[in-house]
Amino acid sequence: MTQQGTLASLPILHLPVEAPATRQDNDLRRMRRLVELKMLCNLSKELSTSDPQDALLDRLARHAVELSDAAFGKILAREAEGSFTCQAVFRAADGNNHSQEVPPASWPHYHQVLMGKSPQLIQRGDPRLNPSDITALGLDQASGLWVLPLWAGSEPVGLFVLGEQAQPQKNAYTSIDRIGLMTNIADQATIGLQRKKLNQNLETSFIEIILALAETIEVGDATPMRHSNQTSQVAYAIANRMNMSEEMVKAVRWAGLLHDIGKIQVPEEILRKPGPLTNTEWEIMKQHPIIGAELLAPVSRFKEAIPMIESHHEKVDGSGYPYGLKGDQIPLGGRILAVADAFSAMLCGRVYCHPYSLGQTLLELQRCKNTHFDPSVVDALISLIQEGYQF
Repeated sequence: MTQQGTLASLPILHLPVEAPATRQDNDLRRMRRLVELKMLCNLSKELSTSDPQDALLDRLARHAVELSDAAFGKILAREAEGSFTCQAVFRAADGNNHSQEVPPASWPHYHQVLMGKSPQLIQRGDPRLNPSDITALGLDQASGLWVLPLWAGSEPVGLFVLGEQAQPQKNAYTSIDRIGLMTNIADQATIGLQRKKLNQNLETSFIEIILALAETIEVGDATPMRHSNQTSQVAYAIANRMNMSEEMVKAVRWAGLLHDIGKIQVPEEILRKPGPLTNTEWEIMKQHPIIGAELLAPVSRFKEAIPMIESHHEKVDGSGYPYGLKGDQIPLGGRILAVADAFSAMLCGRVYCHPYSLGQTLLELQRCKNTHFDPSVVDALISLIQEGYQF
């Protein structure tokens, strides 16, 4: 249905046919786009918060367990498709938080309580529960469950679940005051879940802007993001070859894609200068790894990638920048990124040099082992290419 303010309601404008864009036109458009994206990026950065909502939800679960003498406490979020995900869980037995899956067999029971909008006690001996229900709900670890629905206005947000101990010391659930206390904590959980969802949406928007910026700063390349994409692919392959953890391999991939994001603060005339940079220009250029790290700092997803981005121009002999790190002082991800970045830059070519052939590129990487590059990283890349890996 057409609504006021939608595209369908706007008048049709008959615009004149534009002449083919010149190089100057394209440069001006690109610069306007860069200014717009920088403004959006700054706005998103201000709206994002570095205060982790997971920590808030963890604290709420712990406090609820300690105050009510419960066996465990869980905060569950309701997803759009009707499933539930565990956002925080605390167990009194070991005093620790643990991540936990929410078995699908428990979803119908949780959904019924959520739609009922009132706290309910689900007891282990309920004849309507079969053995798989008991296990899915965690009633094999508790004599009963207090399930408190979390609503934000008219929107069902999730559930606060407290497992009743078999022999409670404080008889927590027979007191109206205790239920009131748990309800207040559940209200805080609702706010926490809302804030986490908002932060996730802001983070997603921020990442989209960052990726658009990364594409915009690619200069002198007919294929958008060719260098960044190739650097990411090469770094990812090397990280896998070197048996990095799954989490770190993902971080390497992000770092490869965004390693030059700090160049948004480097003047265009420096980025596109075809000849050698002056000392002043070079000092400006050497700041881009630090700028990139600062720019990405608000996004928790980039936590592991940031040190890699910040160190991808360090050299193993200590002659790199921005800090002059040497050898193992440079994070492995940064050493991998240095090789992947150089490999791609030589193959793609830059504004100041023509592309190298694959053979020339590999010879240059070999020549710079133990000075610029970690030998084990170069060897890993060469072995991949010898096995027929194509980037």
